Amino acid sequence: MTVVTGSTGSLLCDCYGSYRVYHNHSSTIYTTSLPAIAQISTRLTLDDQGAFEYLLLGSPLGRKTVFREITRTPTNSIIALRGEGTKVRGLPSLAVEMEEATFADLLEKHLALLPRSFASLVDVYGDSVSTTLSGGYDSRLMLALLRDQRVQPRVYV
Repeated sequence: MTVVTGSTGSLLCDCYGSYRVYHNHSSTIYTTSLPAIAQISTRLTLDDQGAFEYLLLGSPLGRKTVFREITRTPTNSIIALRGEGTKVRGLPSLAVEMEEATFADLLEKHLALLPRSFASLVDVYGDSVSTTLSGGYDSRLMLALLRDQRVQPRVYV
């Protein structure tokens, strides 16, 4: 996947950074392919720390790559592509402190966090949402949270 700004749309960046999306410093190109963005870049400079982390750990930490001119998108965020520019907005974290919390406390906290998280998605995508429905707990919960936001998602099985 490669997106060049000038078009409109949104990129949803997962909260763990496991699905990597790279962009150039001017935020005009977004792609899941580091070799692709490296090949079309006009200038590349080796990032010493990024290269060291890649060699030692197998991956640079944080948003770094092995090149100074290319970085990873922020995790747990939505990047809105609007014509000539981009806007990055963070999503609410679903992390909850586990220190001596009872099941009832955790349930209450998550019941408050989940609707906020889905409200952020609806702010960006509106009624243009598609989702699978396997019949399992997760997909039924997602459908319920979307319906709670007054969204009529396209559902496929």
